Amino acid sequence: MKFNIERLHKIQERLVENKIDAIFLTALENIRYLTNFSGSSAFLMITKDKGYLITDFRYKTIAEDEVKGYKVIIYKNSIIDEVKRLAKKEKISHLGIEKRNITLEQYQKLTKKIKKIKIIPTLNLVEELRAIKSHVELGNIKMAIKRAEDVYKKITSYIKAGISEKEIALRLEYAIKRAGSDKLPFELIVASGYRAALPHAVSGNRLLRNSDSVIIDFGAEYKGYFADITRTNFIGCRLNKRQREIYQTVLNAQAEAISLIKPDVRAKDVDAAARKVISKAGFGKYFGHGTGHGIGLMVHELPSISTKSEDILKEGMIFTVEPGIYIPGWGGVRIEDMVLVTKAGCKILTTLPKRI
Repeated sequence: MKFNIERLHKIQERLVENKIDAIFLTALENIRYLTNFSGSSAFLMITKDKGYLITDFRYKTIAEDEVKGYKVIIYKNSIIDEVKRLAKKEKISHLGIEKRNITLEQYQKLTKKIKKIKIIPTLNLVEELRAIKSHVELGNIKMAIKRAEDVYKKITSYIKAGISEKEIALRLEYAIKRAGSDKLPFELIVASGYRAALPHAVSGNRLLRNSDSVIIDFGAEYKGYFADITRTNFIGCRLNKRQREIYQTVLNAQAEAISLIKPDVRAKDVDAAARKVISKAGFGKYFGHGTGHGIGLMVHELPSISTKSEDILKEGMIFTVEPGIYIPGWGGVRIEDMVLVTKAGCKILTTLPKRI
């Protein structure tokens, strides 16, 4: 495929920029991004003028069908022995590795086997390319969003008093997979009442009750790309004054953050905008996570929308905006949407209603 070759060439350009002769890639998401390989075991060796996909016999047919522009190698003994052989063949003196994705065992074996080659740790060499989505990737993500939203609309009648968190989560999971998702993006979250104060609660046996807030964090998959959405529901009655205040604060925080999104804005400033609204309302200590994260082949990828982020927003980035307030003993509210950075600002990709 044309985009595989273009991506390969971009990585080869980055090898020159980083003064390395080749890179050994171990993260499956990066391998899929560069080659279209969908199997669960493979490695890449990319030099300044070649690309090698290394896998085992189980994935020989898949690799030959899916991977274009790379030489496919089926290793028999050790992946490290194959890397050593290629390094010698290509006269490599400086070999890059993915320092966040290589295991300690792989690193130790690599340094032991190829002592004469300098190992150079790299960070986000591929991930920075993945952060900017192509039109094809955008289309895949939109389809994942549609799957997730269509399913959510079908199960809303079950979000009521007397139903357990786990039952709602199971209905969601079944419907998402039945709609075509090959896998879930993450373990779905249904957290009600006081348990909604747990940002990443595991759906339990608690039965929903009237006046509960219920956080539902869900998503879907399409051709390897993910959606991630959160909505907060209130059960069986009109909101009381505190529920309305907290929900509106989160909604206002999200709107303020989204209003700042455009190319060249610092990601940490988007986070700060949401945090300022929540702090001003008196709930600052109850918002303890980042405001958002990139999403694509992984649920969490670049850019990071957080206080410590050094990322700068660029056209084509897709990420979540998900402020929340979590009060122990009371419950919580989170609202999460996915946005695309456009030339002039941003576009909200998710469409489920947020007004209550």
